[in-house]
Amino acid sequence: MFQFLPLRLRAKVVRNWPLNHVPVHTSDAALEQVLTIELISATELRHLFPGATVWHERLLGMSKSIVAIRTATERN
Repeated sequence: MFQFLPLRLRAKVVRNWPLNHVPVHTSDAALEQVLTIELISATELRHLFPGATVWHERLLGMSKSIVAIRTATERN
């Protein structure tokens, strides 16, 4: 649900999150990192990965992640 938080609150969460991939130490760096996040829809994922199977990873019945899966035999 991170994506639904207001921008400044997302930046605060990023700055204080202990498991961050790239640690940030300033509010400006946290805001810059948050602004680089761009979520895409299942339709956009299908367009980017034609021929792949789009799978919804679910948690408590809601989509947590959308993943494109293609095996080596499915490649064009």
